[in-house]
Amino acid sequence: MKFNIKWGDDIFTKNKMIFIIILSFIIVVIIASIIFVLYQKHLSDTKDIVFTVDSYPVSKQEFEMVLEDNKAMIYSDFRPKSSISNANDFWHTAIDGEIPVEVLFNTAVNECIRYKTEQILAKKYKIIEDISYNGFLKSFKAENQDRRDKLSKNQPIYGPQQYGVNEYFNYYIIEIRNKTQSQMQILEPNVGMEEYKKLYEQIKDKNFKKSDSYKLIDIRFSKPDGYAKAQQVYTDLKSQINKGLSVESKLKEINVKYELLDLNENTMRSYSLNNSFVLEKAVKLNQNSLSEILESETRYDILYCLERKSGEYLDFDTVLDVVKSRYYQSIYDEMLSNYINKQKIQKNELFFELIKNYGIS
Repeated sequence: MKFNIKWGDDIFTKNKMIFIIILSFIIVVIIASIIFVLYQKHLSDTKDIVFTVDSYPVSKQEFEMVLEDNKAMIYSDFRPKSSISNANDFWHTAIDGEIPVEVLFNTAVNECIRYKTEQILAKKYKIIEDISYNGFLKSFKAENQDRRDKLSKNQPIYGPQQYGVNEYFNYYIIEIRNKTQSQMQILEPNVGMEEYKKLYEQIKDKNFKKSDSYKLIDIRFSKPDGYAKAQQVYTDLKSQINKGLSVESKLKEINVKYELLDLNENTMRSYSLNNSFVLEKAVKLNQNSLSEILESETRYDILYCLERKSGEYLDFDTVLDVVKSRYYQSIYDEMLSNYINKQKIQKNELFFELIKNYGIS
């Protein structure tokens, strides 16, 4: 009887199984190590995140930069209302029902939400790709390097030779905002001319109206002894106006000299430089009205408005490009507001740590 046993094959099979088991164990260990490292990195990254806006992170550096940028403004708002000299007490004491440090913190939160949402919109319109704080820092460094390169080649640059981080952040937000609005105009051009005309009518008084023109009488009295005379003339002219009589005839009657002023689009600049206090009061006068007695360093003035003509409007076709820009700006603002209202804000542990660190209850 013969037994057909293949010892070599059996040993090979066992060795192969052991090899497979060991290899599998090594692969599992490697995968576990990678997962652990990635998890630790995630924890480290998360620790630096104050909150997320629609899953996009706002880092501690980013938040504190915005907070610092608002500090002077909040201080100047509250300082006149407070007599507290100690800085720490000032920031943590209620003033008119508000605590400055809380207002500062909340302002920084709201601005970070707005800025991050503007970056999200810019990403949607393919203006930028990376909207993280590190992405911003890369842009900041690239901008300053570009400026250094241009300066070394004696090429012109606009703005500062080098930006600071806060300064560049404000420039960066304005740039992506403007580029997003321009891209909206390119990608969504189906706006009827009637819409532009409607907006033109709404904003023309504030934006497209030329200055009113004025014809004025300017009666001047020298210092230091001219005030009594000015008071007497003022009283006489008031009486004359109340009777519906001519101011010019009264001035001739009482032998008071005066100067005729013609304020219009061409002469306004000259008056703003040389007689700013006169111009400031003149533009507030209606036709046939008298100013109070005005005082400057060297004289007293009384103004009387003989004539006031309303300024003309710049015509629609001339300002169409500006109207289009304003239109898309309003669309952008509305879109931004809607996005902000719909954003999911997830506050991380660091958010509450910062509240505690800033002494906010």
